[in-house]
Amino acid sequence: MRKALMIFLALCAVSCTIPGSITEGILSNPFIEAIDLADPGVLVTGVEDDVLIGEQYGKIASPDRLLFPLVTDVHTDRKDSGVTEFKDEFISFLEGKNFPFTICLGDLSDTGDYTNDGTWKFISDAGRHSNGNFVYTIGNHERHIHDAQFWDDFCRILVPEGFSPRMARYEYGPLSIYKLDNSTRIYGREQLRYLEAALAQDVNPYKIFIAHINNTTGGYPDQSMIITGMADIAERNRIYRLMDQYGVSLLLTGHHHRGNIFYRLGDGFSEFNAAALHRRNTPVIELESMGYWYTVEVIPEERIIEVIPYYAETGEPQESFVFPLSE
Repeated sequence: MRKALMIFLALCAVSCTIPGSITEGILSNPFIEAIDLADPGVLVTGVEDDVLIGEQYGKIASPDRLLFPLVTDVHTDRKDSGVTEFKDEFISFLEGKNFPFTICLGDLSDTGDYTNDGTWKFISDAGRHSNGNFVYTIGNHERHIHDAQFWDDFCRILVPEGFSPRMARYEYGPLSIYKLDNSTRIYGREQLRYLEAALAQDVNPYKIFIAHINNTTGGYPDQSMIITGMADIAERNRIYRLMDQYGVSLLLTGHHHRGNIFYRLGDGFSEFNAAALHRRNTPVIELESMGYWYTVEVIPEERIIEVIPYYAETGEPQESFVFPLSE
Protein backbone atom coordinates (compact mmCIF):
# COMPACT_ATOMS: atom_id res chain seq x y z
CA MET A 1 0.00 0.00 0.00
CA ARG A 2 2.80 2.39 0.91
CA LYS A 3 4.61 1.63 -2.36
CA ALA A 4 1.43 2.28 -4.35
CA LEU A 5 0.98 5.62 -2.56
CA MET A 6 4.55 6.64 -3.38
CA ILE A 7 4.02 5.81 -7.06
CA PHE A 8 0.78 7.80 -7.10
CA LEU A 9 2.46 10.85 -5.56
CA ALA A 10 5.32 10.63 -8.04
CA LEU A 11 2.90 10.55 -10.95
CA CYS A 12 1.07 13.57 -9.55
CA ALA A 13 4.35 15.43 -9.27
CA VAL A 14 5.14 15.04 -12.96
CA SER A 15 1.62 15.30 -14.39
CA CYS A 16 -0.23 17.90 -12.32
CA THR A 17 0.08 21.58 -11.66
CA ILE A 18 0.47 22.06 -7.93
CA PRO A 19 -0.25 25.27 -5.99
CA GLY A 20 3.43 26.12 -5.55
CA SER A 21 3.99 26.24 -9.32
CA ILE A 22 1.47 29.01 -10.09
CA THR A 23 4.18 31.68 -10.06
CA GLU A 24 6.77 29.57 -11.87
CA GLY A 25 9.01 31.83 -13.94
CA ILE A 26 7.91 34.98 -12.08
CA LEU A 27 10.85 36.20 -10.02
CA SER A 28 9.45 39.43 -8.56
CA ASN A 29 6.08 40.99 -7.83
CA PRO A 30 4.31 41.27 -11.22
CA PHE A 31 1.68 43.71 -9.91
CA ILE A 32 3.88 46.52 -8.56
CA GLU A 33 4.70 48.27 -11.84
CA ALA A 34 1.78 48.96 -14.17
CA ILE A 35 1.38 48.62 -17.93
CA ASP A 36 -0.12 51.89 -19.21
CA LEU A 37 -3.04 51.11 -21.52
CA ALA A 38 -3.02 54.69 -22.77
CA ASP A 39 0.17 53.81 -24.64
CA PRO A 40 0.17 52.25 -28.13
CA GLY A 41 0.17 48.47 -28.22
CA VAL A 42 1.15 45.82 -30.75
CA LEU A 43 -0.53 44.63 -33.93
CA VAL A 44 -0.10 40.85 -34.07
CA THR A 45 0.75 39.67 -37.57
CA GLY A 46 1.18 35.91 -37.12
CA VAL A 47 2.91 33.08 -35.28
CA GLU A 48 6.57 32.19 -35.80
CA ASP A 49 8.46 29.48 -33.91
CA ASP A 50 5.44 29.06 -31.59
CA VAL A 51 5.32 32.71 -30.50
CA LEU A 52 3.19 35.66 -31.56
CA ILE A 53 4.94 38.18 -33.79
CA GLY A 54 3.91 41.72 -34.64
CA GLU A 55 4.78 45.38 -34.70
CA GLN A 56 4.11 48.48 -32.64
CA TYR A 57 0.68 49.87 -33.35
CA GLY A 58 -1.61 52.67 -32.22
CA LYS A 59 -1.25 56.10 -30.65
CA ILE A 60 -1.37 57.72 -27.23
CA ALA A 61 -4.94 57.54 -25.91
CA SER A 62 -6.67 60.02 -23.62
CA PRO A 63 -8.39 58.26 -20.69
CA ASP A 64 -11.23 60.76 -20.42
CA ARG A 65 -13.76 57.90 -20.55
CA LEU A 66 -13.11 54.59 -18.76
CA LEU A 67 -14.87 52.34 -21.29
CA PHE A 68 -13.66 49.07 -22.80
CA PRO A 69 -15.02 45.91 -24.49
CA LEU A 70 -14.94 42.53 -22.78
CA VAL A 71 -15.19 39.02 -24.19
CA THR A 72 -14.62 35.55 -22.79
CA ASP A 73 -14.62 31.89 -23.77
CA VAL A 74 -14.37 32.37 -27.52
CA HIS A 75 -13.38 28.68 -27.92
CA THR A 76 -12.07 29.09 -31.44
CA ASP A 77 -13.07 26.19 -33.75
CA ARG A 78 -14.99 24.27 -31.09
CA LYS A 79 -16.17 21.02 -32.70
CA ASP A 80 -19.01 20.02 -30.36
CA SER A 81 -22.53 19.80 -31.73
CA GLY A 82 -24.78 22.85 -31.68
CA VAL A 83 -21.96 25.43 -31.70
CA THR A 84 -22.25 28.84 -33.38
CA GLU A 85 -19.25 31.16 -33.36
CA PHE A 86 -19.58 34.94 -33.27
CA LYS A 87 -15.97 36.04 -33.70
CA ASP A 88 -16.69 38.07 -36.84
CA GLU A 89 -19.69 39.76 -35.24
CA PHE A 90 -17.61 40.88 -32.27
CA ILE A 91 -14.85 42.26 -34.50
CA SER A 92 -17.47 44.15 -36.52
CA PHE A 93 -18.79 45.65 -33.28
CA LEU A 94 -15.30 46.97 -32.45
CA GLU A 95 -14.83 48.71 -35.79
CA GLY A 96 -14.78 52.48 -35.71
CA LYS A 97 -15.23 52.84 -31.94
CA ASN A 98 -11.56 53.54 -31.10
CA PHE A 99 -11.49 51.52 -27.91
CA PRO A 100 -8.19 51.88 -26.00
CA PHE A 101 -8.00 48.15 -25.22
CA THR A 102 -9.96 44.88 -25.30
CA ILE A 103 -10.08 42.38 -22.42
CA CYS A 104 -10.38 38.64 -23.08
CA LEU A 105 -10.98 36.49 -19.98
CA GLY A 106 -9.41 33.32 -21.36
CA ASP A 107 -10.32 30.15 -23.24
CA LEU A 108 -9.81 31.93 -26.54
CA SER A 109 -8.57 28.54 -27.77
CA ASP A 110 -10.78 25.46 -27.51
CA THR A 111 -8.34 22.57 -27.97
CA GLY A 112 -5.39 24.41 -26.44
CA ASP A 113 -3.50 24.17 -29.75
CA TYR A 114 -3.34 27.96 -29.90
CA THR A 115 -0.21 28.11 -32.04
CA ASN A 116 -2.12 26.55 -34.94
CA ASP A 117 -5.80 27.45 -34.51
CA GLY A 118 -7.44 30.85 -35.04
CA THR A 119 -6.21 32.37 -31.79
CA TRP A 120 -3.62 34.73 -33.30
CA LYS A 121 -6.08 36.04 -35.91
CA PHE A 122 -8.65 36.94 -33.28
CA ILE A 123 -6.00 38.74 -31.22
CA SER A 124 -4.84 40.60 -34.31
CA ASP A 125 -8.34 41.64 -35.41
CA ALA A 126 -9.36 42.77 -31.92
CA GLY A 127 -6.08 44.63 -31.39
CA ARG A 128 -6.46 46.47 -34.68
CA HIS A 129 -9.60 48.12 -33.29
CA SER A 130 -8.29 48.50 -29.71
CA ASN A 131 -5.09 50.55 -30.15
CA GLY A 132 -3.08 47.31 -30.26
CA ASN A 133 -3.85 46.54 -26.59
CA PHE A 134 -5.25 43.03 -26.11
CA VAL A 135 -5.40 42.09 -22.41
CA TYR A 136 -5.57 38.28 -22.30
CA THR A 137 -5.97 36.16 -19.16
CA ILE A 138 -4.91 32.53 -19.27
CA GLY A 139 -7.77 30.02 -19.08
CA ASN A 140 -7.90 26.32 -18.38
CA HIS A 141 -8.18 25.49 -22.10
CA GLU A 142 -4.91 27.34 -22.76
CA ARG A 143 -3.35 24.64 -20.54
CA HIS A 144 -4.83 21.62 -22.34
CA ILE A 145 -1.67 20.99 -24.38
CA HIS A 146 0.95 23.49 -23.21
CA ASP A 147 2.08 24.62 -19.77
CA ALA A 148 1.97 28.16 -18.42
CA GLN A 149 5.57 28.95 -19.40
CA PHE A 150 4.83 28.02 -23.02
CA TRP A 151 1.78 30.32 -22.95
CA ASP A 152 3.90 33.12 -21.46
CA ASP A 153 6.40 32.76 -24.30
CA PHE A 154 3.62 32.66 -26.89
CA CYS A 155 2.02 35.87 -25.54
CA ARG A 156 5.22 37.74 -24.68
CA ILE A 157 4.67 40.34 -27.38
CA LEU A 158 1.35 41.41 -25.83
CA VAL A 159 3.07 43.06 -22.85
CA PRO A 160 6.06 45.42 -22.69
CA GLU A 161 9.49 43.98 -22.00
CA GLY A 162 9.98 43.00 -18.39
CA PHE A 163 6.31 42.29 -17.65
CA SER A 164 4.63 38.93 -17.17
CA PRO A 165 1.95 37.96 -19.72
CA ARG A 166 0.19 35.83 -17.10
CA MET A 167 -0.01 38.14 -14.07
CA ALA A 168 0.09 41.90 -14.40
CA ARG A 169 -1.34 45.22 -13.32
CA TYR A 170 -2.60 47.56 -16.02
CA GLU A 171 -3.70 51.14 -15.56
CA TYR A 172 -5.83 53.44 -17.64
CA GLY A 173 -5.99 56.88 -16.09
CA PRO A 174 -7.29 56.44 -12.51
CA LEU A 175 -8.21 52.77 -13.06
CA SER A 176 -6.05 49.78 -12.07
CA ILE A 177 -6.82 46.39 -13.63
CA TYR A 178 -5.19 43.38 -11.96
CA LYS A 179 -4.85 40.34 -14.24
CA LEU A 180 -4.76 37.15 -12.17
CA ASP A 181 -3.99 33.53 -13.04
CA ASN A 182 -6.54 31.12 -11.55
CA SER A 183 -6.55 28.79 -14.57
CA THR A 184 -5.94 25.73 -12.39
CA ARG A 185 -8.72 26.73 -9.94
CA ILE A 186 -6.24 28.15 -7.43
CA TYR A 187 -4.40 31.45 -7.06
CA GLY A 188 -1.54 30.12 -4.97
CA ARG A 189 -0.06 31.63 -1.83
CA GLU A 190 2.70 33.53 -3.63
CA GLN A 191 0.40 35.19 -6.17
CA LEU A 192 -1.94 36.32 -3.39
CA ARG A 193 1.00 37.64 -1.39
CA TYR A 194 2.22 39.60 -4.41
CA LEU A 195 -1.30 40.88 -5.00
CA GLU A 196 -1.80 42.23 -1.49
CA ALA A 197 1.60 43.91 -1.45
CA ALA A 198 0.76 45.74 -4.69
CA LEU A 199 -2.73 46.72 -3.56
CA ALA A 200 -1.28 48.24 -0.41
CA GLN A 201 0.84 50.57 -2.60
CA ASP A 202 -1.70 51.31 -5.34
CA VAL A 203 -2.79 54.97 -5.28
CA ASN A 204 -5.29 54.68 -8.13
CA PRO A 205 -8.80 55.30 -6.79
CA TYR A 206 -10.56 52.64 -8.89
CA LYS A 207 -9.60 48.99 -9.07
CA ILE A 208 -10.84 45.86 -10.90
CA PHE A 209 -9.69 42.23 -10.84
CA ILE A 210 -9.91 40.04 -13.95
CA ALA A 211 -9.46 36.26 -14.04
CA HIS A 212 -10.73 33.31 -16.02
CA ILE A 213 -12.45 31.02 -13.52
CA ASN A 214 -15.42 32.26 -11.54
CA ASN A 215 -14.49 32.88 -7.93
CA THR A 216 -18.08 32.44 -6.74
CA THR A 217 -20.64 29.73 -7.59
CA GLY A 218 -24.30 29.13 -6.88
CA GLY A 219 -25.81 32.03 -8.81
CA TYR A 220 -27.69 29.65 -11.06
CA PRO A 221 -28.77 26.06 -10.25
CA ASP A 222 -26.72 24.16 -12.81
CA GLN A 223 -23.51 22.15 -13.23
CA SER A 224 -21.42 25.15 -12.24
CA MET A 225 -22.21 24.56 -8.58
CA ILE A 226 -20.05 21.41 -8.79
CA ILE A 227 -17.54 21.67 -11.62
CA THR A 228 -16.57 25.33 -11.75
CA GLY A 229 -15.36 27.87 -9.24
CA MET A 230 -12.31 27.87 -7.03
CA ALA A 231 -10.92 24.71 -5.47
CA ASP A 232 -9.74 26.40 -2.27
CA ILE A 233 -12.42 28.13 -0.19
CA ALA A 234 -9.79 29.94 1.87
CA GLU A 235 -8.33 31.49 -1.28
CA ARG A 236 -11.78 32.46 -2.52
CA ASN A 237 -12.48 34.20 0.79
CA ARG A 238 -9.08 35.90 0.74
CA ILE A 239 -9.98 37.48 -2.61
CA TYR A 240 -13.17 38.80 -1.00
CA ARG A 241 -11.18 40.23 1.89
CA LEU A 242 -8.67 41.91 -0.44
CA MET A 243 -11.48 43.46 -2.48
CA ASP A 244 -13.17 44.79 0.63
CA GLN A 245 -10.02 46.04 2.33
CA TYR A 246 -8.39 47.72 -0.69
CA GLY A 247 -11.42 49.10 -2.52
CA VAL A 248 -11.55 46.70 -5.46
CA SER A 249 -15.00 47.28 -6.94
CA LEU A 250 -15.44 44.37 -9.33
CA LEU A 251 -14.07 40.94 -10.22
CA LEU A 252 -14.71 40.00 -13.87
CA THR A 253 -14.64 36.26 -14.64
CA GLY A 254 -15.67 33.81 -17.37
CA HIS A 255 -15.39 30.00 -17.64
CA HIS A 256 -18.99 29.21 -16.70
CA HIS A 257 -20.20 29.76 -20.31
CA ARG A 258 -23.86 30.37 -19.44
CA GLY A 259 -22.80 33.45 -17.53
CA ASN A 260 -24.61 36.74 -17.03
CA ILE A 261 -24.50 36.02 -13.31
CA PHE A 262 -23.70 38.71 -10.77
CA TYR A 263 -22.85 38.52 -7.09
CA ARG A 264 -23.07 41.49 -4.70
CA LEU A 265 -20.41 40.34 -2.28
CA GLY A 266 -20.41 43.31 0.07
CA ASP A 267 -21.32 46.97 0.32
CA GLY A 268 -18.83 48.02 -2.34
CA PHE A 269 -17.53 44.94 -4.14
CA SER A 270 -19.05 42.47 -6.59
CA GLU A 271 -18.31 39.72 -9.10
CA PHE A 272 -19.69 39.54 -12.62
CA ASN A 273 -19.47 36.16 -14.35
CA ALA A 274 -19.63 36.82 -18.10
CA ALA A 275 -21.16 34.50 -20.70
CA ALA A 276 -19.20 32.89 -23.54
CA LEU A 277 -18.97 34.63 -26.90
CA HIS A 278 -19.89 31.44 -28.73
CA ARG A 279 -23.29 29.77 -28.53
CA ARG A 280 -23.93 26.13 -27.89
CA ASN A 281 -27.48 24.80 -27.92
CA THR A 282 -28.02 22.00 -25.41
CA PRO A 283 -31.07 19.71 -25.32
CA VAL A 284 -33.87 20.04 -22.74
CA ILE A 285 -32.17 22.61 -20.47
CA GLU A 286 -30.01 25.61 -21.34
CA LEU A 287 -26.56 24.87 -19.91
CA GLU A 288 -24.37 27.08 -22.08
CA SER A 289 -24.25 30.60 -23.46
CA MET A 290 -26.46 31.99 -26.18
CA GLY A 291 -23.51 34.17 -27.22
CA TYR A 292 -22.59 37.58 -25.73
CA TRP A 293 -19.94 40.25 -25.61
CA TYR A 294 -19.85 43.26 -23.30
CA THR A 295 -18.78 46.80 -22.69
CA VAL A 296 -17.63 47.79 -19.21
CA GLU A 297 -17.62 51.43 -18.14
CA VAL A 298 -16.38 52.91 -14.89
CA ILE A 299 -18.45 56.08 -14.27
CA PRO A 300 -16.92 58.00 -11.34
CA GLU A 301 -19.46 60.82 -11.34
CA GLU A 302 -22.28 58.30 -10.78
CA ARG A 303 -20.24 56.04 -8.48
CA ILE A 304 -21.06 52.97 -10.60
CA ILE A 305 -19.61 50.44 -13.00
CA GLU A 306 -21.99 49.60 -15.84
CA VAL A 307 -21.68 46.31 -17.73
CA ILE A 308 -23.75 46.13 -20.92
CA PRO A 309 -24.26 42.69 -22.55
CA TYR A 310 -24.68 42.52 -26.32
CA TYR A 311 -26.56 39.60 -27.84
CA ALA A 312 -24.01 38.30 -30.32
CA GLU A 313 -26.41 37.10 -33.00
CA THR A 314 -27.94 40.56 -33.51
CA GLY A 315 -25.43 42.86 -31.85
CA GLU A 316 -28.24 44.43 -29.84
CA PRO A 317 -27.53 45.70 -26.30
CA GLN A 318 -29.41 44.04 -23.47
CA GLU A 319 -30.37 45.29 -20.01
CA SER A 320 -27.26 46.45 -18.21
CA PHE A 321 -25.77 45.26 -14.92
CA VAL A 322 -24.83 48.07 -12.53
CA PHE A 323 -22.31 47.70 -9.70
CA PRO A 324 -21.24 50.15 -6.98
CA LEU A 325 -17.87 51.82 -7.46
CA SER A 326 -15.55 51.73 -4.46
CA GLU A 327 -12.76 54.19 -3.79
